[in-house]
Amino acid sequence: MSKQTAVEYLVKELGDILDARFIKPMQDLLIVNAVNKAKKLEREQIEDAYNASLLSNTRTFEHYWEQIYGGNNESN
Repeated sequence: MSKQTAVEYLVKELGDILDARFIKPMQDLLIVNAVNKAKKLEREQIEDAYNASLLSNTRTFEHYWEQIYGGNNESN
């Protein structure tokens, strides 16, 4: 089972709290854009931490990401 990132957790929690019927289309686009930016920043932070660690000497970050997070948190 892959781990859940902090951004994925927040998206799920907010999705449970916010009622989609009251969100306007433009607000929805802004939310999606903000989530995608947050996912990208989070991945960059995890990659920076990985590269600073000893693990980076034994395998690539992409391999680590797939193994730990299962390829989740990709912004499209």
